[in-house]
Amino acid sequence: MLFHGKCVEKDQCCEEDLCPTGTVFEFAKTPKCVPCPQAETESGASYCAGQTATDADRELNEVYASMLKEFPLERRPLKEAEHAWVAFRDKLCQAQADTYKGGSMEREIFGRCIAAETRRQIARLKELRDLWSEGTSQNRKRKPPK
Repeated sequence: MLFHGKCVEKDQCCEEDLCPTGTVFEFAKTPKCVPCPQAETESGASYCAGQTATDADRELNEVYASMLKEFPLERRPLKEAEHAWVAFRDKLCQAQADTYKGGSMEREIFGRCIAAETRRQIARLKELRDLWSEGTSQNRKRKPPK
């Protein structure tokens, strides 16, 4: 079987020559799919950090979109806050990654930071959604005037 041009044993990879989610194909000692926490190469660790960031971003977008829909009167301030937060997150994570500028760990550090900061933002948005859903905040769900 070929996997990205490398010959591997069938049991070392998944169906359709793809590693399952949460794993990465590595050719450190032998060619195989390994769980992301056990990645042995910098490229594998960087790939996994990027996937973790992508997964976190997907969840953030779901929470954010549901809040925009559920609280239309808060659409503008929520959008402004989220845009400011994204800019902050990206600059913060770039500053962390710049510690390894040009090194093999730069991409991994950036991806890990993006994932961690995004997970924190998800928690903050869920907390805000809960606050808006309580008591006097119910009027926030009204449709905005036309």
